[in-house]
Amino acid sequence: MPVSADLVQISIAREVTYGAPSTTNTDWHILPIVSEGVAANAETTLSNLMNPNRQVLDSILTNLTAEGNIDSEMVLCEAFEIILESAMAAEPGTPAPVVGEDPANIQDLDVGLLQKSFSIQKRFPDPVNEGQYLYQLVSGAVANTFGVVVSPAEAVTYSVGIMGKEFTSSTASVYAGDPVEPANSTVLRAPDSIDLQFGSVSGNPANAFDGETIASRCFGDFAFNINNNYRGI
Repeated sequence: MPVSADLVQISIAREVTYGAPSTTNTDWHILPIVSEGVAANAETTLSNLMNPNRQVLDSILTNLTAEGNIDSEMVLCEAFEIILESAMAAEPGTPAPVVGEDPANIQDLDVGLLQKSFSIQKRFPDPVNEGQYLYQLVSGAVANTFGVVVSPAEAVTYSVGIMGKEFTSSTASVYAGDPVEPANSTVLRAPDSIDLQFGSVSGNPANAFDGETIASRCFGDFAFNINNNYRGI
């Protein structure tokens, strides 16, 4: 049955090994969301056997993956950083980000070649047993598409298209304890996005930026989109 979006909790954790979710609660970070549609994608085939009524005997489940979108206003928190690393296929830059402080402190990320996967756990109220929760776990998740929209006098919004390796349902969390709450819950506005940088890094020890830096106030509306074309995962 449908569940109200404000009752759903999404927590995210980096994966050291692709498809292997962490069982330590401090590795999991809550992601503020507006809406999400990550769901199971079942692949089936029909059996060649027939029953006495000359009907197909069984529909065989051959694979169960997950895919869908997460849409939200942009909050610079640890869970968002994990998604951004996967979208850019890169490790965090130097210095490390200062999560929960001035938005200008978000780190630089070059477009890389690393497959950065993460796990997603969705928690929502059990519609049958009051006070209890149900859980859905997506392991081996990657950011297949990622888009950001900046408009004057509006919140900065983003949408990420997720592809997952495995989808499982459970009545218990994959980790014991509570996930980490965001240190900062401030929603970015267009004026908070102080500059937009396009270009490449020179590679010198200072990690100097060789591209162009443009103040976001120069734009009316601005959007950028990434498509990693993850297929066959």
